[in-house]
Amino acid sequence: MEDTKVIRKTAAKYLNQLDKIGILSKQRIWKDNYCINTDLFMLLQNIGKFS
Repeated sequence: MEDTKVIRKTAAKYLNQLDKIGILSKQRIWKDNYCINTDLFMLLQNIGKFS
């Protein structure tokens, strides 16, 4: 976070908002939260099927 000059609380706030409106999907694994762009993930997962 130091490299981006973003406070953790601010980043969490915006990531939670993106999760709330459906752009990201927040997954909690152990003690960590991971935010996944599910549309992008599905696109990248299926990219080989279109070649």
